[in-house]
Amino acid sequence: MLVIIPSEQNVHSRKWSSLALERAGHDLLLTSRSDRAAIWIPTSGGTSEVAWSKGFAADALSSETRTLDRDHLPRLSLEGIPITFEVASRRHGNGHNGSPSYRSAALWPLTFEGSLIGVAGCYFRRPRRWGDSDLKRMAAFIQQTAGALHHAQRRDADVSRQERMAGLFDLAGALNQIEDPEAMATVVLDSAMDLLPAESGAVFLLDRHQTFLRVASARGAPEQWLGQLLPRQEGLPWRCLIAGRVYLTQAAHLGQPPALEEVPIGQGVAVWAPIRAGAHALGVMALGLSENKKSGEDVRPFMERISQIAGNALRRGLLMQVLQQAQLETVLALANAVNARDEYTGDHSKRLAPLAEATARRLGCSSDELEDIRWGALLHDIGKIAVPDPILLKPGPLTAAEWEIVRRHPEQGEAIVRTVDALRRTASLIRHHQERFDGKGYPDALDGDRIPLGARILAVVDAYSAIRDRRPYKDPRSHHEAVEELRRCKGSQFDPLVVETFLSVVEAVPAGA
Repeated sequence: MLVIIPSEQNVHSRKWSSLALERAGHDLLLTSRSDRAAIWIPTSGGTSEVAWSKGFAADALSSETRTLDRDHLPRLSLEGIPITFEVASRRHGNGHNGSPSYRSAALWPLTFEGSLIGVAGCYFRRPRRWGDSDLKRMAAFIQQTAGALHHAQRRDADVSRQERMAGLFDLAGALNQIEDPEAMATVVLDSAMDLLPAESGAVFLLDRHQTFLRVASARGAPEQWLGQLLPRQEGLPWRCLIAGRVYLTQAAHLGQPPALEEVPIGQGVAVWAPIRAGAHALGVMALGLSENKKSGEDVRPFMERISQIAGNALRRGLLMQVLQQAQLETVLALANAVNARDEYTGDHSKRLAPLAEATARRLGCSSDELEDIRWGALLHDIGKIAVPDPILLKPGPLTAAEWEIVRRHPEQGEAIVRTVDALRRTASLIRHHQERFDGKGYPDALDGDRIPLGARILAVVDAYSAIRDRRPYKDPRSHHEAVEELRRCKGSQFDPLVVETFLSVVEAVPAGA
């Protein structure tokens, strides 16, 4: 009994197999002196697929493939000897006025080390008698062809493994440049589908409370579920995650699209792999293989490896999110502490934020710039946490030494905020919000457009609020007085364009307020 070795489209490259089959098919016609010929490759589902053919119409070739699978493939795999037969009259409707397709045929098993790796079929328009010399010649040819095909398949498999290993290496490198788990899920899915290859797929991520699996990324058939939640314990994704092993599912029934928990990944075999980092369960990846693929056993090692890479990257990304959140909460706590120290201006930063954002929006800032400016308005005075209360709350003029301490707060604020990666751009705005348009500000004496636009906006809005607020050393002034002061300082302390844009934002405020 022979072992059937399937050779489907399950490698990334079939260059050498294609060359070997083309050469073998050409030589098969010459050696057998047949009128037409075909070579089939067995699949993992016990059937065969055409790898090469010459002289067949499409419908005739399909008919021969079905006949091979039904009547001859089991015998060829069991006995490993050729089958010859004659046909009294056979028609295929192959486009030649219904003339007989063939009168004689021979099927030769392509075997290598006891394994069936293919079938070579020779077809003749006239009856064919096989003499001893013919059989010996064909047997030698078939043996040589089987060896060449086997080595070509092995070479393609080696190339495919190398491509996959290189692809996994590139994937690991790409994930190292990403911190967002959502973006990671998309990169992992795209890479897996390309390297396998697969026709469809999805990545499910576990929520932090471990109660839902959410479809974070999807391609092909599962795209309709993007963002949907799968409650705990429902469906194969949860079984795969809890068991911690790769699962295979068979093709979905046509015309009966299953629900999300019934895993409708594609029309063929689907392979499911848990995404873990050590003992930490993070999600599940599912890939839908091609419709003609009957098994996914050969992709288990690949799925285990890519899921491991994904798990390590996702774990790092989630830990970074937790760290970033902790850092952000610390910074906000410091900002609140600064506001709580001053009963006069406790809500000063909160009032600045909408005015600064509205001004930036009118100046055409991008969404990222708007977010930076919003945070800059909330945190611009955080460096005052290092200013002692006797100086910060002093009701009279500051001494030169005291003023020097206050002037350090933009740099100290930048240092605090820069510890949060998500606020690194905002840190630059905090550092420069006390610069002057004429270059006489601090800490770096920048001038004009060298000052970040967000910092120029904060400078104007902060000054307006300072004029209008009550302070330990002064009474509040009116809106009209604040407008006059900003216009008086245009071009020296403030960017003229920013001043006029800001005033257009607050122009609805009553002049006598």
